[in-house]
Formats: sequence, C-alpha cells, structure tokens
Amino acid sequence: MALGDDTLAAGWTTVNPNTDLVKDGADEITETRDLAASVKLETRPVTRGGTGATTASQALKNLGIYVQATDPGHANGRIWIKIPA
Repeated sequence: MALGDDTLAAGWTTVNPNTDLVKDGADEITETRDLAASVKLETRPVTRGGTGATTASQALKNLGIYVQATDPGHANGRIWIKIPA
C-alpha cells in the first residue's frame, strides 16, 4: 500500500507538507498514522481478543453463537438462536 492508504481507510487525514504547518517530517507523521490505522483496522483472532471475522454473522459463529433457521448440530459451548425460515 502507498503511504497514507491505511490512514485514509481509517477515516483520518494525512499530513501534506505543502499545505499543513508541518513541513519537515510530514511523511513520518503520516507513516505513524498508517501504523496506528493498521492496528485499528486489523481483524484479530479470538485468541487475541477479537472475533476473527469481518462480518457480524461470522463473528457470532466464531464465538459459538448461531442465529439461523436450521440446527447447526450439537457442540459444547454452542448456542443456537432459531429464527423463522
């Protein structure tokens, strides 16, 4: 990715040395924003406190919660919330 892509994806602004007050070090500031944004945008596995998913439905399944019309089958720690078909 190009410098500033992660920053912009996170909804933050990059530092422009031509228009902002910071002239020297603008790229370094944007690079540190990229690093912070990559942590913010990271999909973390369950073992690291995340859900390991990028959608709500998959996140629930990864946590053992199934919201669906059909029985997912028995497993220890699994929860099934039945919805109308």
